[in-house]
Amino acid sequence: GGSGGKWATQGTLLMGPYLAAAEDDRTWQQLKGTSGHAELSGTVFITSTDPVTSNSGALYLAAASYVADGGRVATDARAVERTAPLMRKLVQVQGAQQTSSDAPFRDFISGVGNPLVLVYESQVASLLMSSQRQEVGDLVVLYPDTTVSSDHTLVPLTDHGRELGELLSTDPVLRKLAVRHGFRPQGAAAEFTAATAGHTAYIDQRLTGVRQAPVPTAELLRSMARQARG
Repeated sequence: GGSGGKWATQGTLLMGPYLAAAEDDRTWQQLKGTSGHAELSGTVFITSTDPVTSNSGALYLAAASYVADGGRVATDARAVERTAPLMRKLVQVQGAQQTSSDAPFRDFISGVGNPLVLVYESQVASLLMSSQRQEVGDLVVLYPDTTVSSDHTLVPLTDHGRELGELLSTDPVLRKLAVRHGFRPQGAAAEFTAATAGHTAYIDQRLTGVRQAPVPTAELLRSMARQARG
């Protein structure tokens, strides 16, 4: 990835090796290059949100279970059972979880959170576009090599709602506002690229090498989340 100052500010999180480390209860102290960093201690884990009540937490399990089961999406209860022990480990090592990805990200930026936190790209992009360089600190953005995109879907209940939906996708001002908040509006790749042009040390505009994992049905994903939380 790009670099800023003395350290790389962007990289790739290899989900296979990460899940293997989680399976083995790997600690930060067992990793190379962590000596002298007192904050890097204890079990290596990613802070995510509660998978039962939060979209990002559930999608984390969807991607992790897909990788853990050899690149297969869970299609029945047996498949959910196969990865359940590892999914439980990913969730329960975190202790109490938040219901929104906003709180863990704010903790992380203020320096009091876990060293690894799962957030939306839009949160990082929005921070970069609205902050001074020193406010970003020693942030490093890791794109998982296998992930799930979160679509923000508008469901119109009235004609006015339908008109709003059309405006959100076609009105240049509204699309510009969406980009300012870090989102990638459909059909607005050029606008996102232009808005993040000064932040390519952190943002992977093309999402190079990022594979999209299919998502289980809502029923199976709920079952996976409930079992993981225990």
